[in-house]
Amino acid sequence: TVIGWIDDLVLNHKVRNIRFDDELFICDPKRVENLCDALIEKKYDLNIHVHAFPKIRSIEKILPKMAKAGIQWVSLGIETGNTEQLKIDGDKKIVEDIKETVEAFQRHRINVHASYMIGFENDDFDAVSRTVKLAKDYNTDYFQFKVVMPLPGSPLYKTANKEQFPNDWNA
Repeated sequence: TVIGWIDDLVLNHKVRNIRFDDELFICDPKRVENLCDALIEKKYDLNIHVHAFPKIRSIEKILPKMAKAGIQWVSLGIETGNTEQLKIDGDKKIVEDIKETVEAFQRHRINVHASYMIGFENDDFDAVSRTVKLAKDYNTDYFQFKVVMPLPGSPLYKTANKEQFPNDWNA
């Protein structure tokens, strides 16, 4: 079990910093709550870093428990301030919701690491400027900008392949 692995890391290897690189970590609030309960019971002094989606209404009530369990950092994939790109992606993120999410974590003394992407096919100077403005407005504890990487099967990947490899030799 995960708790068994953590026990081994803490007790046998003196680990105090743990990062869960599971982008779906917070998708199951009951699972998170159970893990937090177990960690609180163990009374380990851990620094835990997890991932979350920018909209977390379903877990807001367990944020105090997460902080008590040692979750001190959360990474949010905020992505972009490019409203045109958000429409292409199905308007999956609302700017106000993301700000509320950042503030909810910060109210519970959970540091926020935000990731932004630039280089979408419809990014121009104004779109990138809006993304930079979001980073300033959200005032997270840490942020980074990444260049968009077209994932195989995505619309951007198909577009990039057609433009770069018109003879379809690398599709």
